[in-house]
Amino acid sequence: KQRNKNALLRLVPALTETFNDLAFGDIFLHLLTGNLTLLADEFGQDDFCAVLFDRFFLTACPRKDNVHRHLLRMLLQLHHKVAPAKLESLQKTLEPTKQSSEAVKELFNQLGEKLEVRKGSP
Repeated sequence: KQRNKNALLRLVPALTETFNDLAFGDIFLHLLTGNLTLLADEFGQDDFCAVLFDRFFLTACPRKDNVHRHLLRMLLQLHHKVAPAKLESLQKTLEPTKQSSEAVKELFNQLGEKLEVRKGSP
């Protein structure tokens, strides 16, 4: 598991430079986010989140609606594993704009609702 994490941390930043943005295509993102859920416990680590979010997902979010959707879906599944400070930062960064699709707005609202429920419970 540790080797998988280390390999992923080395590989992910390089994916931002793939030909034709293939790393940001729906098929690849679906497979990547699905497999990242297997490393759920790692989302509590700052280095893991910094590479994954800051150096991969967030590089494409402003210009690619599908990346925004995939990231929100993954956070809906793993929000309880992400460090609270990072989650708060992500929530601010991922707030939809007027140009965002309805799907992104709906996913963002769902995430907000889950986080509110989580804050309210002891």
